[in-house]
Amino acid sequence: MELVDSSISTSAPGSIEDMRRLFRSRSIAVIGAKDSSTMAGGVIEAISRIGADGPIYPVHRSGGVVFGRPAARSCQEIGEPVDLALVIVPAAATAEVIADAGAAGIAGAVVFSSGWAESGADGRKRQDQLVADARRCGVTVIGPNCLGFANFARRSCGWVSSLPVSLSVGPVAVLSQSGGVGNAAVDLADEFGIGLSHVITTGNEAMLSTTDALAYLVEDDDTTVIAVFAEQIRNARRFRDIAGRARDAGKAIVFLKAGSSEISARNALSHTGSLVGNDRVIDAAFAQYGVIRVDSLEDLILTSGLIARTGPLRAPGVAVISISGGSCDIVADQAERTRLPLPPFDGDAAAEIRQIVPSFATVQNPLDLTGGSRGDEFKRVLNVTDHVDEVGVIAVLTNVPPYPSCKDPTFDRLLGTISDGLTSVSTPAVLLSQTVAHLNAYGRAAVARAGISLSLPGLHLGTQALAHLSWWSRHRLSASEEGTPVRADGRAEGLPSGVLSEWQSRRLLTSAGVPFVPAVLVHSVEEAVTAAGRMGGPVVLKLVSPDLPHKSDAGAVRLDVEGPAEVRQAYVAVQDAGSAACPGLRVDGVMVSPMRRTGLELLVGVQRDDEWGLVLVVGLGGVWVEILGDTAMRMLPVSRAGIERMLGELQGAALLRGARGRRPVEIDSLVDAVAAVAAAAQSLGDRLDSLEVNPLLVDGGDVEALDALLVLR
Repeated sequence: MELVDSSISTSAPGSIEDMRRLFRSRSIAVIGAKDSSTMAGGVIEAISRIGADGPIYPVHRSGGVVFGRPAARSCQEIGEPVDLALVIVPAAATAEVIADAGAAGIAGAVVFSSGWAESGADGRKRQDQLVADARRCGVTVIGPNCLGFANFARRSCGWVSSLPVSLSVGPVAVLSQSGGVGNAAVDLADEFGIGLSHVITTGNEAMLSTTDALAYLVEDDDTTVIAVFAEQIRNARRFRDIAGRARDAGKAIVFLKAGSSEISARNALSHTGSLVGNDRVIDAAFAQYGVIRVDSLEDLILTSGLIARTGPLRAPGVAVISISGGSCDIVADQAERTRLPLPPFDGDAAAEIRQIVPSFATVQNPLDLTGGSRGDEFKRVLNVTDHVDEVGVIAVLTNVPPYPSCKDPTFDRLLGTISDGLTSVSTPAVLLSQTVAHLNAYGRAAVARAGISLSLPGLHLGTQALAHLSWWSRHRLSASEEGTPVRADGRAEGLPSGVLSEWQSRRLLTSAGVPFVPAVLVHSVEEAVTAAGRMGGPVVLKLVSPDLPHKSDAGAVRLDVEGPAEVRQAYVAVQDAGSAACPGLRVDGVMVSPMRRTGLELLVGVQRDDEWGLVLVVGLGGVWVEILGDTAMRMLPVSRAGIERMLGELQGAALLRGARGRRPVEIDSLVDAVAAVAAAAQSLGDRLDSLEVNPLLVDGGDVEALDALLVLR
């Protein structure tokens, strides 16, 4: 089914309690049902497959008998209370059906048909009318252009497609804008042996959006992990609140977000504007609120299933045990790519392991027990690993028999030995197969016979899922230490709209506590000479104008100016450069400040994203930041601890610690400066469009802003 980026106004379906009643519907009317309808047959089969035991009422305008049940000619003719209407009539006939359902007191309806907003202007009008009709009748519509939903935990069903016979019930909910992707996710969950609480598809989201359904699932007692596929996130600020509630409740959201194109060109006034693209903002928001972003459907379902089985880990580290050195190498490489922490075995743990493994084995993580292993080494090593504080999950690498021809007593003995080890430890432990094929239906059966309850298919997918689990657990451990968001009280009254001059920007940011290099604003050559003389040593002269945000590009900046003669020449030069670049230029004056030669240049900026709000960006590189692309982002508000973690995420973080002969930066002083920028941005409220300090020069404990740019709405 085609997804649509619709501009149609959506309406939330009501409270969590309203959605709970909707997704736990018992009595169901199937409207448009007839024996020859494949869609009606699919609905009836799905209801039967999940064991729904509430009454089913076929509705067809001709009446008669449908699927062995007497059919009412309208919902009102049923004469019994009905919770949910499943609408399988064409789009053109849907308005009449919704009116009938509303008159019968039915509060919810699933509209499966296509031909709505996804089909063009006429379909968009038709969908607008559907929403208006549904609101008037008091009916909440799921869809249209969707496959509906199934609540496996409570055996409630409004689903139109097939469901796997062997699907088990569990704590993972699948939530998808796309019906096709949702259906494939259910099949994958069955293939991986992952139990589901729900599958919900939202289609065109005329009334109920993915965000609405997510709010319900976060509060649902049967769900601990929510696997989401979506092309867009409606109401991003509400999504942030919901993700925060999920984090606080210990529930995981795993998200496959399609559509990662950059849309950052709207604001070219600042470097920050070009750095804050839609997909990067989503990455930052997900990371800040503990939402796990994945890039494949397999990763979505496998990660969700793993987290549902383990919950948050006590520590983010993973220990890997194998009898294949090559597999250990593959996992080590994959771990580096995915930032999966593999804490080394040292101290007492290393000494104990050396007593277990052959003398020629290398004690490291991943650990190769070597082909000389007698079997009981697995259990003994696992028991040592169980007491390593940095390890939160243990993975045992081994082959699994994928075909009947592979049946071998050696396999069974090995799996039995591994099972003994896995069940003897308190740390979550998982079997990791070498390839996806090894954990096919036959391989899974062999693993189950051995008593192994948790397994991951293939080194690539398995390691990736473990990395996501580790990251989520680490985020939960650090979230409790997040601290109080930095804030500032301030007002934007009296400030002009548009680009402020550097002098105006300096004054506002200085009042918020942002440290700036000393400067004097002058209006004549002689004033410039006097100011430079008082500063002693080389100075910088810059033309100050709200019409010239990029002074360096226009040649209106002169560096390393020393002595009265050079100051006079520089003063005239920046004035002339400004006039040449922008005839009729408004000039506030010329700013004189001391020349700074040493230190590390950073960018600190805040950009308003129309969906997500204010985004704080910290990066290395000054004028090179767009080329280097080494940045970290957070949604505001942010705490001091969050700012410190941002700095640690930079690829150039080692420079802050004093690499290559630099003085180490006093992090507290740098955090103070970034926090002041963030607080200033928040104090400006809705007036702020963008704010940038670039560069912010740091040298040991000295932190100074050398330039600033503010754009107000």
